[in-house]
Amino acid sequence: GVFENWDDINNGKIIPDYASVTVKGNTPWVLYAKVYNSTGNSEKVVSYRLREKSQHQFIELFDVAVPVLRSNNNRIVNNYNFDIELKTSYKTFQPGHQNVNVVFTVSPK
Repeated sequence: GVFENWDDINNGKIIPDYASVTVKGNTPWVLYAKVYNSTGNSEKVVSYRLREKSQHQFIELFDVAVPVLRSNNNRIVNNYNFDIELKTSYKTFQPGHQNVNVVFTVSPK
C-alpha cells in the first residue's frame, strides 16, 4: 500500500516514475490527465498531484482533465515519465488501500 504508516499519512508520499507516457504527433499538442477514483468513495480522501520528471512543480489532478504538459519540440515521438504525490485530505484517514486510475488524453494545441 502507499500509506503504510502514520508518517505517510501526515506528510504525504511521492511515488517516483508512477507513469510513463509516449505521445506521437506531428502537430503541437497538449497532454491532459484526470483521476477516476475506482473505490466508489464519493468523499475525496486522497489528493493526487502529478509532475513530469523534468518539471519542479506538481499539478493537482481532479475528476476533470487538466493540462499537465505541452509539446515543446518538433519530434514526432516524445516519451515522458511522471511522479505522483499523494496526500490525505484529512488526518482521520486510516492506513489501507486506495485504488485510483489516472487517465491521460492528448489533443491538438
